[in-house]
This record gives sequence, C-alpha cells and structure tokens, in this order.
Amino acid sequence: MWTKLVAGGKISSETSFEGTRLRYGLRMDARGGIEEFVEDAEEGGESDGSWSNCRSLYKEDRGVMVKLVSSRRLRPPAAFNRSQRRVFPPHDDSCSLCYGAISLPLREKAAVVALPEESGGRRWDFHYNIAPIESRGHFLVVPDMTKEDNCREQKLLLRDCIDMAWKQDYVYIVEGAREREGTWQFGEVSVRELEYPAFCVKISNENPPEHVGKVVHTILEAASEDPDLSWNLVFSNGYIYLFLRISEVAPVSLPGFAFGCNQMMGFWNVDTEDQFDMVNYDTVMRALEETSVASSRGRDVISRAQGMFQTASSQ
Repeated sequence: MWTKLVAGGKISSETSFEGTRLRYGLRMDARGGIEEFVEDAEEGGESDGSWSNCRSLYKEDRGVMVKLVSSRRLRPPAAFNRSQRRVFPPHDDSCSLCYGAISLPLREKAAVVALPEESGGRRWDFHYNIAPIESRGHFLVVPDMTKEDNCREQKLLLRDCIDMAWKQDYVYIVEGAREREGTWQFGEVSVRELEYPAFCVKISNENPPEHVGKVVHTILEAASEDPDLSWNLVFSNGYIYLFLRISEVAPVSLPGFAFGCNQMMGFWNVDTEDQFDMVNYDTVMRALEETSVASSRGRDVISRAQGMFQTASSQ
C-alpha cells in the first residue's frame, strides 16, 4: 500500500520557500526504491540553491538513532506551540486535520481498522503523512472522523487508550533499560519504573485491552492533576512506555529542539545537518534528564494512580 501511494505521487506536497514554489516528498527511483526529492513545482526538475542537495542521513551512537530528513523543514508549521505544556490544538476552523489544502478529508485513506463488536466496534483510519520521517511508511492514526464526537481536541480518552495496541519494528534504546526494584500492581497489570535518564514506566500489554486501557487512562488522569506535567505515551513490541516530563524543550542540552515520543524512546529525527551533527548519545542523555520529572515525583504520580484505580475497582 505504501509503495503504491509513493508511486502514485500521493506522498508529496507543495509550499513556497524564498519566493519559489516547491514540491517535496517521496518518489520511486530508477531501481524501484523510494527516494526523497525537492523540485521546482512550476518548472519541474530539481530545485536550485539550498535545496539542490536535499538528502537523508542516518547514524547510531550507542543505541541512539539519529535520522536527517531535510525536506521536512518545508512541512507546515505545528498547529500549536509545543513549548507550552499540555496545550492541545483547538478543534475549530484553524484545525489543519479538518480544514485546508492538506486536511485529512481530502486524502485517500491508506487503511481502515474496524475493531470487533465486543471491543465497541470503533473504527480507526490510517492516513499517510505528507512529510514522512520514515520512507518505509509514516501514518497518522485517527478515530473515525465521520463520528461527530471524534472531531475534538487531540486528547486521549479512555476509549482511545483501550483501542491502542500496535507494534513497531525499531528496537529502541529504552527497551534495553533495566527495571528498578519495586512494582505497582493495577489488578493483573504490572507497572515498573525503568533505569533511564527520563522518568519512564513500562506497562505490560498482555492483558485484555479494556483492563490495560483503564490502567493507562488512570495514570494520565493522575498526571493531569499536576498542571506542570506533560507526558509521552508509546505502544511498542507488546509494551507501553509512559514518560512524565516537565518540558518538551531542553534549552541547555539541545537548544532549538522540541521533541516527543520518538526522541524519548531513542529515535531522533532532525531537519538540518547542524542538528544532525549536534545530536549524539551524550547530548541526548542530558536532554532527556533535563526535560524529565524527578524519579520521586514520578513515583508519586504512579502511586496516586494506583490508589485511584483500587478505589474505582472496589466500587
């Protein structure tokens, strides 16, 4: 499906840069592979100037993966200020997912997943990303937007937490982290803190999704009681990783970056060659620590969530 989308010219977009209309994205190369491109949208052919050497770079440093996809600098700006913690994009006529030239209703869906009736029968739509981080496939996963109650701010509800269960084929550095002593039990679900520069708990995803989803949602509810906290949530290879943070930027360790789930897990996608040179194992470890809550504060949140879960279960 992804290769078909690339071959059909779907994984591309246009923008104006320094007075020139540019088209950028992915295309098939002469060998049948996938390559990144930037070209003059009006005259055709490769662009001149600063975009003539558009390329991707990749490196690893002691488990930290760093990937440069330079054309992502041309993508539309974020719909919200990531330096402001827990400020979700509003759902109004400024919502780029619903309105405008690159809105989701105008895109061909890459796939649709319909859950079984016993899981509520909800539907999730997979839309292609027009400025993908990964040339092998990068999708936006959203609940069925034909349902009015799914047209809302980008906040995880209880039903979202229950529905989520996907895997990725990267092996992130966090997945090799050792577990600290002590476990929080939420019924049959175990929650363990990892030895990692950022506060992170690992949750087994082997139990029924209704149970696991309630555990995750309860922890997020407990974290939301602290107005200074934000979080990242990742489902990967049978486990759920939850990071509790005090900032999405690390002005001392990595100035100019606002980073999220991928970076917290150990995969750093960057936009410029300067950033590519700057990011390495040492700077990443410092940045993770700089943006994280202290272990004691994170443990208090999980303990409070455990109490909330036990109280709700006994009612």
